[in-house]
Amino acid sequence: ILSYGVYWLNHYKPKEGPTVCMVQGNIPQDMKFESNEEDEINILKQYTDLSMSVKGTPIDLLVWPETMVPGLLNIDPELTGRKIDVLSQLTPIQLSQELNTNLLLGGIALTLAGDEQIYFNSAYYYNREGKSDGCYDKIHLVPFGEFTPLKNYFPFLTKLVPYKIGLTHGRHRTLFRLDTLQHESFDFGTSICYEDTVPSLIRKFKKDGADFMLNITNDGWFRDSAELDQHLAIMVFRAVENRFCMARAANTGISSFVSPDGAIYAKLSDSKGKYREISGTLIGRIKLVEKYNPFYTTCGDWFSILCVAALGIMLIMSVVKGRIVCQKVTEPK
Repeated sequence: ILSYGVYWLNHYKPKEGPTVCMVQGNIPQDMKFESNEEDEINILKQYTDLSMSVKGTPIDLLVWPETMVPGLLNIDPELTGRKIDVLSQLTPIQLSQELNTNLLLGGIALTLAGDEQIYFNSAYYYNREGKSDGCYDKIHLVPFGEFTPLKNYFPFLTKLVPYKIGLTHGRHRTLFRLDTLQHESFDFGTSICYEDTVPSLIRKFKKDGADFMLNITNDGWFRDSAELDQHLAIMVFRAVENRFCMARAANTGISSFVSPDGAIYAKLSDSKGKYREISGTLIGRIKLVEKYNPFYTTCGDWFSILCVAALGIMLIMSVVKGRIVCQKVTEPK
């Protein structure tokens, strides 16, 4: 394994891919959690202003973190009667056209099923004309953070969830097609929040044909803590396992780019070197390698499963062997 790693790194020669801009607004979770209409408009304005600050810079994709669009993007605003929904739906059109770029924006999706309202944690994709070009609904939700497990059997558990409404699991992985200013095309997927801690999900995106992956997250829950560093470190493993570039837009940090060899080659920080709980934009090029499915992408966790199975067999054999030896020692001669 070590020899293979050395060989791969010696032959690692990535090429420059699409230019991506990560927007980090540093919105406190307290403001998002108990926001009124004025707060929501301010959040939208802050992210819009940060996005407009890169006007004139050629970029292929601009990314907002998880749930940073405060309004609903997939429902006719006339049905809700909310000003924030109107503003939220006008914003992607304005940004994509003025910046001449594609957009990936994190927001909440609402689906009406009869009298029932079904909510999803989603990523919306828009082309350069501002037209919606697909959506991904988060598949792996955080228990007691986004939904209440077994709430039909234990209703009191709903009191442990911070939101009055629960989210619903998405059912399908989505690949988005990115057409660049250099007239190239790439397919990419996105994970939302802690989905980059799920190796099997990222692996399936790679098998689906993703050239690179994005992660949009709101780590504002954890303020200026080591969780932000730990979350980024986990993403490094996903990049190495699947041999592709991963980049992330995080509301309070740490927005960054990770290359297929696991190197964090770009990270948003301020003039003092602070990289948590700051706002700004980070522009970088996606690093690409020859497209193929490495061992982990192809085989998944079978190697580790076999190792655990072999260890279990050896433990059982040692116990059995020990008992046999003990019986022989205690037998009368």
